[in-house]
Amino acid sequence: MNLLFAPYFQYKVWERLMQETDAESLLETQGKVDVEKEQVLGAFKHVFMHDFAVCFYFFALIGSFTWSSYGYDWVMRDPSNCNPGGGLSFAANVGWAFFYVAVLYTLAWMCCGCCAKATTIKKPGYEEVEAEEEPTGELGQPLSSEP
Repeated sequence: MNLLFAPYFQYKVWERLMQETDAESLLETQGKVDVEKEQVLGAFKHVFMHDFAVCFYFFALIGSFTWSSYGYDWVMRDPSNCNPGGGLSFAANVGWAFFYVAVLYTLAWMCCGCCAKATTIKKPGYEEVEAEEEPTGELGQPLSSEP
């Protein structure tokens, strides 16, 4: 579930950015659309607060954390019989880790914006052409045939 949610969420944020910036129509006339950090952060917040799958994942993550807590308690009551190789307690710790990583990641995006940055939406096949520099001589003067 956790591995499927990350690309889904990224796709939904990108889709929201495309809508907010009207990128499809702008890309018809321009080769690229610059997106400010605030727009990226706004798209993240909108998807987080309004998408049904995000709501489902939120509650599933809380359920996973709770199940991991109960599982760890059950296993550690009799570790020699219930957790001989340590695999079950490790699985419970992974469940906790998924929860804490998701919470910290969300707080970083929602509160401080340190994860967001400006981006560029480019038309497929778009390449920026760099200006060619004029060759220069030893003193930095342009080479020309004129004296």
